[in-house]
Amino acid sequence: MVKDFKLTDDERMVGYYAGVIASSYFLSQLFSSFFWGWVSDKFGRRPVLLLGMVGTCITILVFGFSVNIYMAISARFMFGLLNGNIGVFKTYLGEITDSTNQGKAFSMIGLTYGIGALCTLFFFCFIFCSNFFPLKKNNAKSVLSLVAFSLAPLNNTNGLALFFQTLPFPFYNSSLIACPILSLAPLS
Repeated sequence: MVKDFKLTDDERMVGYYAGVIASSYFLSQLFSSFFWGWVSDKFGRRPVLLLGMVGTCITILVFGFSVNIYMAISARFMFGLLNGNIGVFKTYLGEITDSTNQGKAFSMIGLTYGIGALCTLFFFCFIFCSNFFPLKKNNAKSVLSLVAFSLAPLNNTNGLALFFQTLPFPFYNSSLIACPILSLAPLS
């Protein structure tokens, strides 16, 4: 991706720019994770997890179609700001599990991350290494982001159906209107 931006021919500088893009996500996570924790304590885990999934969908699409390094850095930074899900999700797991199944539940976080990374690498290698899929190399990142974006509605639908609220939502019994889709009871 960095080579497609044609910033430099020096391999070391390509690695530097790739590091800047990657670290922008973690920098924004540093600023936003405490905020998302506070929001989840105040309004519940479910709305924060669902908003994080929507933010992930949008920023992955923007990142995949980045045309320059500034757009890529901005998309990764926004991805980190909008996605404080891992801390909130671990808290959510702690609330919905007990000592009999907590170890298994927490080990699934690493397992699913690993499976996702392997599937992404396999798909990426399939695009680059095979003549079966007729695609130019500079369009591969766009295809990957479209694949991730196309899977997002399934992810969000599952989140709506399976996540339930673990904390009382303060807007349930007040005159303030919260987004109704975020406060729905789990579908059964």
